[in-house]
Amino acid sequence: MSFGFAPFKLIQVIPEEGAQKHPLTVLISMLFMLLGILAMVGAAAQHVVILRKLQLECDSYKPKRSLGLAVSAALMAIGGFAFTVVLIEFFVLKR
Repeated sequence: MSFGFAPFKLIQVIPEEGAQKHPLTVLISMLFMLLGILAMVGAAAQHVVILRKLQLECDSYKPKRSLGLAVSAALMAIGGFAFTVVLIEFFVLKR
């Protein structure tokens, strides 16, 4: 996700006189952010499946709250927020 947000912020921080954001840079940035979010969703889903399988196969396993799932949820929320900011700033506000 950060691979997508970094180029977008870089073109904001280093403005040149008369230069505008190239739409391709913004789209590639958004693609990287979306790819990171989807990878995190897939990893979280795989984690849940493995925990459920472990619970079914091992009688001594007691389900607990997963720190990994909480961290991935937080990262997905942060990535979703960054994606929304870029989407609104470039396509709605047209900065």
